[in-house]
Amino acid sequence: MERKLCSSKLDSSVPSSWSSPIKAATTAWNDVGAGFTFKWMTSAAENRIYCANDGLGVIAFCIPTRSSSGYNTRYTMYFNTYYSWSTSSDGTTGCYDVQNIATHEFGHWLTLDDLADPADSEKKRCINMRIPKKQRKELFTLTI
Repeated sequence: MERKLCSSKLDSSVPSSWSSPIKAATTAWNDVGAGFTFKWMTSAAENRIYCANDGLGVIAFCIPTRSSSGYNTRYTMYFNTYYSWSTSSDGTTGCYDVQNIATHEFGHWLTLDDLADPADSEKKRCINMRIPKKQRKELFTLTI
């Protein structure tokens, strides 16, 4: 399968300490053979990642830009800084894990939907947003 290049850029609103965990999330997808190869750029890139305080509500989300023919051509990801975040390798109690959330959101860039079926509970547990890194499973082929 030919892999498509997905170039991305971190906005200046993203704390510098978040760079490594966010890039680790793309590496996880690259390593399981996703249909895209995530690549980071320091200059112009169509796909952007931002942080903003959006108040109580959504933790993080992606917004696709669609072409007139209905294909996703670009993504924008937002982390809601209203909530507490952790980049610690062991997680921080009461905080959302940057790498876990980024891994989840990058799945949407690959056009994967959220899992709603009760039979998918084991798959959902793999990316539970507050499970410390040392207790999480790695992405595996079944996920994609």
